[in-house]
Amino acid sequence: MTVVEFESERWYADRGRGPVGMEPLDALGAIEIVRVDFDEGEPALYTLLRGEPRWDEVFADASGHFFAEGEAPRGAAARLDVDQSHSSWRVGDALVKCYRRLVPGLHPEVEVGRALTAELPEHVAAVRAALHWAPRGGAPVALAVVQEFVDEAEEGWEWAAARAMRGDAGFARATGAVARRLHEALARAFPTRESTPDDRRAWRLAAEAELAGALEPAAEELSGEVERVRNELARLESDRPVPLARVHGDLHLGQFLHAPGRTVVVDFEGQPTRSPDERRALDTQLRDLASLARSIDHCGRYAVKRHGADPAVVEAWIGEARRELLAGYGLHDAALLRALEFERAVYEFTYASRYLPEWLYAPREGLVALLET
Repeated sequence: MTVVEFESERWYADRGRGPVGMEPLDALGAIEIVRVDFDEGEPALYTLLRGEPRWDEVFADASGHFFAEGEAPRGAAARLDVDQSHSSWRVGDALVKCYRRLVPGLHPEVEVGRALTAELPEHVAAVRAALHWAPRGGAPVALAVVQEFVDEAEEGWEWAAARAMRGDAGFARATGAVARRLHEALARAFPTRESTPDDRRAWRLAAEAELAGALEPAAEELSGEVERVRNELARLESDRPVPLARVHGDLHLGQFLHAPGRTVVVDFEGQPTRSPDERRALDTQLRDLASLARSIDHCGRYAVKRHGADPAVVEAWIGEARRELLAGYGLHDAALLRALEFERAVYEFTYASRYLPEWLYAPREGLVALLET
C-alpha cells in the first residue's frame, strides 16, 4: 500500500494533510508499523497489514520492541466486516481489535477496559490481553487489544434505527440507566475532583474554537446561526463547580451491543481526533450523556434517510427517546447538558464535513432541530 492509497481507507485519520512519504519502522508477522510524513506538522504512525495476521503466533512471537501481556487469543480467526476506525477479528471466543492510527502513551481503551472488567463485568467486554510496541527511547504504543467476544449481540446503531422506524422508544430508559452505571463504575475506578473556573473557561474556549473550525468547511450553512450557537456554548463557563471523572469519550447508540439478557458498552478509545492525554483527562460525565442524546437524533435521521422511515414518526421518536434516556440516567444539570449538546453538535458537524461528508445530513439536520428546541 502506498501513502496515496491511505486516503481511501476508513481508518485513515489524517485527511486534509499532505502526505509526502512513508517509512517502515518495525514489523511482527503480518503487522508492519510505518511513519507517514506530511508537508506540514508532525508525522503519524500507522499499522499496515501484510496479509492476515495469525494472532496466536503474533502474541507468541512478540519480542524486541514488541511485547504482549495477558491471555493470547486462540482459535480460528475471521475478520469482521464492520464500519470502524480499526480492524477486528473474531479469534475463537475472543475479539481482537488492531489499531490502525497509532498514538504513543497509555491507551485509554486498554486502561479503562481493564478497570471496568473488574468494576462492571455485566456491561463491558472483559479485556484479556494487549499487544504493544515500545520504540527505543519512546513511549509504548498499543497495537491491539483482546477482549471477550459477546455472542449473539446486535450492533446498537441498526438495532436502534429499527426501533426508530417503528416509533418504539421503550429501550431508551434502560440505555440511560446503563450509562449511569457506567459512570458510577468509572468514578469508583479512577480519581475524581470538582471542576475549577479554569476548567470551565477552557471548555468554553475549546467549544468556540471548534465552532470557528466548523465555519471553514460550512461557512454558508452555519453563518446565520453562529451567534445563537456561541451563546449556547457560553453556558459551559458557569459559576458552579461540577464533578469531574473519567468518561467514555465517544458514547453513542452504536457503542451499545444488545445480547440476550445483557447490554454491553464497547469502544473506550475516546474521540479519535484527540490526543491520549486529552482522552484520559478527567471531565464532566455529562459530556457522554450529551453525545448519547445527540446520537438518538442522528440515528433517527439516519432511519429516515437510509431506511425510508416516516419523518413524522421519527421526529416524535427522537423527542420521546431523549426524554426516556434522561429519565433512565437520573439527576443531572440540564443547563450544562444543553450546552454540551451544542458542543457535540458542532463537533459532529465539523467531523462529518472533513472526514465523512456523506454523513453530513445528520448533524446538519440535528443542529437545526436543536436550535429550534
